[in-house]
Amino acid sequence: ISAQKRALELDQNLAEAHAGLGLIYFLTDQQDTAVKCYRQAIDSRPDFVDPYLKIGQILLDQKRYAEASQIYRSATEIASTDVAAHYNLGLSYDYQNNMADLALNAYKRATELDPEYHQAYYQMGQIYEDKNKFGEAEKAYLTIIRHGSKVPQVYHALAQLYGRNQGQLSQAVNYAQKAIELSPESASYHNTLALIYFRLGDYLQAESVIKKALSLSPESSVYHEGWRQIQQKLDK
Repeated sequence: ISAQKRALELDQNLAEAHAGLGLIYFLTDQQDTAVKCYRQAIDSRPDFVDPYLKIGQILLDQKRYAEASQIYRSATEIASTDVAAHYNLGLSYDYQNNMADLALNAYKRATELDPEYHQAYYQMGQIYEDKNKFGEAEKAYLTIIRHGSKVPQVYHALAQLYGRNQGQLSQAVNYAQKAIELSPESASYHNTLALIYFRLGDYLQAESVIKKALSLSPESSVYHEGWRQIQQKLDK
């Protein structure tokens, strides 16, 4: 801190010094003081994008989503090709009601700037699912996989997506198994696979997998209910 303050004694308008102080306060969990420093950095140099992004992250963490949207919009105006600014603008919209279209546009812009920005494709897929645009959701998720990413959440999302369609249950099994392979301690992934087997009528496989889900999360009432329904089918 002393080095940053000495720099400011020499030049009160040194934006980098204000931002450096902001980072120190941010890392020591003094968020409000960090925001003040970042705003001083912006006042000193309005085209310095990093303080906008840092303030936006703090506001997101504090669930002040409308304010975060405002600061990220400013960031995209001064740095129109900054991928993180557009992605985080999308996140800030995503957390607010009735702003899915604005979020989608921000995520799309992020992928235009970086076609392999997987987080944006994933969020797009989630929005498309909420809109019941399953073909668009599938396209977004598969884009991530085609890029070679091995993120278990993406495989799980595809398993759930295909699991809604009786004609795609075999594909759903494959994606659920891949999600489990990548994240074997996820009870929810095992539960999804058990549900898909249940829909296929393969109750023995469903029983085996739901047992694993229960071993990982023995207090889950949802998994216990799944177990009960499977046992009813096996007892017939």
